[in-house]
Amino acid sequence: MGDDSPLSYLVDSWLPVTEREISRFEKSIKSTLPDDYRAFILQRNGGKFAVPVHRATEGSSFRGGGVDALFSFSCPEELGWRDIEKVWRMHAGRIPANSIPIGMTGEDLILLDTRNSHVLYWVRDNEFDVLPEDNQLFLAEDFNTYLKALRVEDVAERRRNSLERDEPFISIESLDTARNDRWLRDTHLEALAPRVRLKLFKTACDSGNIAVVRHLLEEGAIDPKSADACRLADEAGFGEIVLLLLKAGANPSDFTKNRYRPQNCTKAFLRAWKSGQFR
Repeated sequence: MGDDSPLSYLVDSWLPVTEREISRFEKSIKSTLPDDYRAFILQRNGGKFAVPVHRATEGSSFRGGGVDALFSFSCPEELGWRDIEKVWRMHAGRIPANSIPIGMTGEDLILLDTRNSHVLYWVRDNEFDVLPEDNQLFLAEDFNTYLKALRVEDVAERRRNSLERDEPFISIESLDTARNDRWLRDTHLEALAPRVRLKLFKTACDSGNIAVVRHLLEEGAIDPKSADACRLADEAGFGEIVLLLLKAGANPSDFTKNRYRPQNCTKAFLRAWKSGQFR
C-alpha cells in the first residue's frame, strides 16, 4: 500500500514485537496465526487509526466493518483494551471458536478465524441473542484482502456516517436551528437507511421540531401515508405535526389503522381537517 493508504494513519503502535511473543500467544490459543497477519504484526504491531476508516463494500450487503484500531501485542497497562491477548482472554467463550479479536469498531470486534484465515465481524449487541458461532459476519477471505478493502472516509462519507450515529439527533432535540440546517442541507437523505430516516422523524416529532418534520416530508425522506409516520406523530402529541402529514397526503383514516385510538390532540386536528378548517 502507498503512503496515502489507511495504514499511513495508523498511530500508537507498540514496537517491536518478537517471534517469541507471537509463539507464546499461539500456544495459548492452540493455533497458529495466518502468515499475512503474522507478517503485519511483526512489521506494524497494530495501532489506532488517526482518521475514520471504513471497509469498501462493493457487492456486499453488509455495510459494517469500519475499524477504529487494530490490536497490538504488549500494550501498556492503561491501553489494555487494545492488547490482543487481554481482549482475547476477556472474550473467550463469547466469540466463535478458533477466532481471535484483531481489531475493534465502537464496541464491536473484528475477528480472525485461525482455521481458514477469514476476517469476521462480531456484533456486541447480538451477544445475548445468538450463539457465539452464529454471531459472525463475513468481511474478507484473509487479512491482506481485508486491509486492501479499507478506505479513509472522505468528507461526505464521514458526514453521512456521523449522521447515522449521533448527528443531528441532539441538535434536533434541542431545536438547534443552525446545526439542523447545516446537517440537513449537506446530507443526501435518500442515501440514508429507512430506519435512520425514521429515527430522525421520531426525534423531530418527540421534540416538536416542526421545521425538521417539514423538511423530511418535503424531501421525500418520510412517507406521510405510512403507518409508522402516523403512529409516531400521534404518539408525540403535536397537532401541528399531524397537520403537516395531512397536508402531505396522509388520510385521516391513516391515523386510525393502528390498534389503539389516536390521542385527543390528534383527534382534534382530524376533526378540524375534515371540516375544512385547514384547507
